Amino acid sequence: MLDTYSVTVRRSGVSPIRAEMLVAADSKRAAGELASVIAEQERGGIFEVANVRRIPAIDPGLLDAPPNAA
Repeated sequence: MLDTYSVTVRRSGVSPIRAEMLVAADSKRAAGELASVIAEQERGGIFEVANVRRIPAIDPGLLDAPPNAA
């Protein structure tokens, strides 16, 4: 089963940029590598992983609940 991770990547150099994305992966390392590749393909340059954190699973029942039902 894949976990969801919030990954921040950054590109340094002439045109520095930071990007944050959610990715599904088997591990923190895989999530970081995947986010770097996606950022490099979409924006060009070489990105390095700045931060990776696992996002807790969401109870699917919460998604079906009407607003203010909790």
